Amino acid sequence: MIKKLINLNLKGTNNKKHIIFIVIVAISITDIKLNILSFPHSKNFCIGDIAIFVFGGLDKNFNLVNDFSTFLVWSVQTILIIYLTDICINDTVKRRATLVLPRVRSKAKWFIAFNVANVVVIIKYYLVLYVSCLGTIFVKMGPKAFKNIDVLVNEYNYLGNSFNQYELLMYMFIMNILTIISLMLLMNNLYYIFWNSEIASVMGILICFFSVLFTKNTFINKFSLLNHGMLRRHNIFRNGFDGFSIKFSMVYLILFIVINFIIGMIIIKKRDTDRICG
Repeated sequence: MIKKLINLNLKGTNNKKHIIFIVIVAISITDIKLNILSFPHSKNFCIGDIAIFVFGGLDKNFNLVNDFSTFLVWSVQTILIIYLTDICINDTVKRRATLVLPRVRSKAKWFIAFNVANVVVIIKYYLVLYVSCLGTIFVKMGPKAFKNIDVLVNEYNYLGNSFNQYELLMYMFIMNILTIISLMLLMNNLYYIFWNSEIASVMGILICFFSVLFTKNTFINKFSLLNHGMLRRHNIFRNGFDGFSIKFSMVYLILFIVINFIIGMIIIKKRDTDRICG
């Protein structure tokens, strides 16, 4: 039954307009960061150098005025994935709830299928985003940038030590996905509490920008959700937060997802069927 519900939820999610829009955004934000190729010593750059600035988020010394292009690259892709996932899965599934739930007769199965579909769509959108970014880099830098080499420490990336570029890509991909899944679960739980999608969306956006506004307190930032999706704020970078490790973020995000999933399940089980849709 859960498998059938997942397939139902995913039906119609292959929206070509969404994919094309993500590809265009990926090419645009990657092109913005390809300007580092004009810097001295750029002949030693590889895809990892570009990817850090496209998918690594903001560092702790971020300044909105001086680093506006970096803020733009981070915020556009983050809000885009959240928005497209919301209209692609969340709105559709919630509208179908009053028709589907009486037939399923299990709010738990419906809730599990709903969240699995969310995860599938988020992963798909990020795959499109990353592949489009790498394709843009390939066109600009050629195959030599894709060798299995380390990203070297330089004055631009602020890495503490050299790091394999594909390992960096893997960490960014996983952490970006886990962070957005965490945020979507939180926003859905807020929706189930307030029964107001506008409130849930506004609170979700505030959470997004909380990470930008408050960067001085290390303790607060270690528990600020979206910081865990910003690799550049971790301690593998010289200007990252002290003690803010990738391992800590992975554990934090997984626990956050599990806890919010359980909370959401409890809320759903206590709600009337006709109140779940919105």
